[in-house]
Amino acid sequence: MGFLSVAHLHRQITDYGGYTLDFTGPLMVLVQRTAYVAFSVHDGLARDESKLTEEQRRERLKKVPSLLEYFSYLFHYSTILAGPVCTFREFNDFIDGSDIRPKDPGQKEPSPMSDVLRKIMVSLVCVTVILLTGSNYPIARNGDPEFIRSHHFLWRVLYSWISILSVRMRYYFAFTLAEAVNNMCGLGFNGYDENGKGKWNRVTNVDILKLEFATNMKQVLDNWNICTVLWLRRIVYERVPHHRTLAVFVMSAFWHGFYPGYYMAFATCGLMVEAARKVRRTCRPSFQRSRVASRVYDVLTCAVTISCLTFTTIPFVALELSIGLDYWRSMYYFGHVWCFVALLFLPGGKPKTHPKVEENTQATAEEKDEQNNSTTDEFIELRHRVNKKLEAQNRQERLLYAGARNSLLKENLMWGLRLLRTR
Repeated sequence: MGFLSVAHLHRQITDYGGYTLDFTGPLMVLVQRTAYVAFSVHDGLARDESKLTEEQRRERLKKVPSLLEYFSYLFHYSTILAGPVCTFREFNDFIDGSDIRPKDPGQKEPSPMSDVLRKIMVSLVCVTVILLTGSNYPIARNGDPEFIRSHHFLWRVLYSWISILSVRMRYYFAFTLAEAVNNMCGLGFNGYDENGKGKWNRVTNVDILKLEFATNMKQVLDNWNICTVLWLRRIVYERVPHHRTLAVFVMSAFWHGFYPGYYMAFATCGLMVEAARKVRRTCRPSFQRSRVASRVYDVLTCAVTISCLTFTTIPFVALELSIGLDYWRSMYYFGHVWCFVALLFLPGGKPKTHPKVEENTQATAEEKDEQNNSTTDEFIELRHRVNKKLEAQNRQERLLYAGARNSLLKENLMWGLRLLRTR
């Protein structure tokens, strides 16, 4: 991370605001792999097994990898340029073939051909969108004062969405093509679905449809750069004791570099995640009374999420502080305004529930109480009957015992009485 930070600073000084492809991109992926190996060895050699999560137990390493294993993991040709990153154990399963080796006799090894062709087609569609929009909708124009003065607000909103969509298409192209390359060499198999078809999504980095039609910012984060999100969760979120979400955003910004746009975007994104949780907790139950209302809620939240995603990522891509601030000012800071309104004025606490749900819950509780009470009464009555019967039997035993003239007769009477009872 230290070497990566120096590289980011060097690039920021020598090529400020540029997007030249250099060694910092592959170095970011190498940092992820190095961290995976380090923490897997730490979990296997230095931590108590009872304190590990199930995933950490599965990924831990009981010995330090050899130099050949380590460097083959770092510099494998299919992942060296754009990733996506996988854990050391997942890479070893790919190398020895244990992830795709047939489990049943006569079963064939799964073929990635159909998934590879589909992903190549998706990458071609992304390239087509880039060629149609990329040069005509530059990101920097969103913060151009002349553009802001000479165009209507609604057109500026639409322009910002088209320009950032074009940038996302570049990432979609790189992620999807890199995944197809890894699948072609056999990396990425993730078992079979319920229909027996092989799944090649173990190194998936983006789910385009789920991201573009997300209904909250958490869904956006979960479906964008998925392998990096998993890396942040495994390395940061599950290991820091306090302020986990804040630690993840800080680590992600630090890993990306030191441009002001990164920190503007991540700070705003963290604010939006917290505000969206509160809105969902307080407002969503009111839209669950019917299917139509639920669909209306999904459409509204999807539109708001895409607007907030555009508002957040323009500074991230523009990099410069002045462009990001000018763009936010032209949008009247709507992304920050609704977040503060939601956090300050919406009630907190537990989510609201529909009155019918509360009535049903209360009725169910009352029925359970009645059943418990009736069961308790029956048990008490049964216990009284058993006690009375036992007392009568003991009284009869004592009478017979007292009337016997010798101990042998007494003992025979007792055993005979007990034998009759068992029959």
